[in-house]
Amino acid sequence: MARAEGVGRADGAGGTHGLIDWIRSGGGNKKFTWHYSLGFTVTEDLEKLIAKVPRLAWRAAMNVANRPIGDTWVVEICGRTGLEDWPDDMRLIIRRSRIHPRDKKLTAYEKKTGWRYNALVTNTPNGPGRDEVWLEAGHRSHTHVEAAIKSAKQTGLRRMPSREFAINHAWCQAVAIATDLTVWLQQLALDGEESRAEPDTVRLRILDIPARLVRGGRRRILKLADDWPWSRSVADAFTHIQALPAPS
Repeated sequence: MARAEGVGRADGAGGTHGLIDWIRSGGGNKKFTWHYSLGFTVTEDLEKLIAKVPRLAWRAAMNVANRPIGDTWVVEICGRTGLEDWPDDMRLIIRRSRIHPRDKKLTAYEKKTGWRYNALVTNTPNGPGRDEVWLEAGHRSHTHVEAAIKSAKQTGLRRMPSREFAINHAWCQAVAIATDLTVWLQQLALDGEESRAEPDTVRLRILDIPARLVRGGRRRILKLADDWPWSRSVADAFTHIQALPAPS
């Protein structure tokens, strides 16, 4: 029986010998066959390899929905020049896109060619559905991690409360739980803009609200302020939660 496969993804900070070796070794979990998909620094030596790529070798880049991305191209460089000290099964994939006005840090080669270059390395073997276009699209999908880190910072990750490691460790666990609960609230109970909002907005509109909890007729009633702009969103959230099936 084939073993399950796992993929470790990271941006350019992860393109190191240490992380690659750790992932290839199983990262402490031998139940999976581990692959990596890591950003890689585009050096001057790498730009020399890119310069040798034939024009017709570039393939149109795709998004995760398998639709072409305008004026963006992908190629796999198979030569080992300058990469001899990296693992033999490491594949090098280059993405180029037209320079955008917001691209400030450009190399001389990028300014000369008019293209912005990004690189990734992976040990995922070639095969059906695993060509360079598919792998590059899959690697780019990891960028949602940056949004998740931003959300975690809004939920307390940037505020370590103690000099003691154990206390900060517990704090990080609490932040992770709060982040998960916020995401599940958005997925299961919220609609429209609130379902995609950042934690600060969710707290303002849905969680930290002007309301009174009163009792009467053996019931507890949450009375929302009539003049609160998002009272309807809060009421709809309770309706969605009550309609959820009971856990089995």
